[in-house]
Amino acid sequence: MKRLDTCPPVARQRWIDTFGDYLDATTREAENREHGTILGLKDYIGLRRANSGVYPTFALIECILGINLEPEVFDHPVLSNLTRAAVDLAMIANVSPPG
Repeated sequence: MKRLDTCPPVARQRWIDTFGDYLDATTREAENREHGTILGLKDYIGLRRANSGVYPTFALIECILGINLEPEVFDHPVLSNLTRAAVDLAMIANVSPPG
């Protein structure tokens, strides 16, 4: 955690939280594959958003740039919608074409 010591506390905690969520989602995806579970579209998209790694990447960018967005700013509905749209765009761009 030495590198995160220079990160603003709010951004550091956001990275820790989002990385934990990413690990949980990746574990759920592995369990689904192991058990042959096929998710419906809504559940799949929710899980894909969580295990895409984009949320922790955004938090890491906050850390690197020293941005200290307080929760009331970060969790504002407009910023939340923009963040989710960016995650969806990255998720769509990472889909491999068939074949």
